[in-house]
Amino acid sequence: MSMEEYSNKYKPKKKNYLKPFMPIIGIIILAIAAGVGYITSEPLLRLLQDNVPGVPFSQEMQLVVAGTVFLVIILAFGLIYSAFQPGMPKGVSESDLDREKRDREKEILAAKRRKKEMQAKMRQRNQGK
Repeated sequence: MSMEEYSNKYKPKKKNYLKPFMPIIGIIILAIAAGVGYITSEPLLRLLQDNVPGVPFSQEMQLVVAGTVFLVIILAFGLIYSAFQPGMPKGVSESDLDREKRDREKEILAAKRRKKEMQAKMRQRNQGK
């Protein structure tokens, strides 16, 4: 393996400066979704009453509609977030393991060859003395 491969392997990863604020951003999104759900629940309930006969207009029904709108908004944000989330590295495959094993064997053989060359050079120097 070349030094370039090692330098890329152990290169420090970029820090995500937004990561510490993710819980706060999540709470803000939840609060906004709850507010939007509650505000739109009354017009949606009236629309539901006009199109479906027998739907009562009560506070409980309005909260059910608000909860449904809240859930839809949160699911939409989750879908968008998961679409743009960087992919996790895939698991280890057999071909990767085989390639790494061959690379290790090559490195061991190269180290043995270098050691033999150095020993031969040292013998030559020692014989000349």
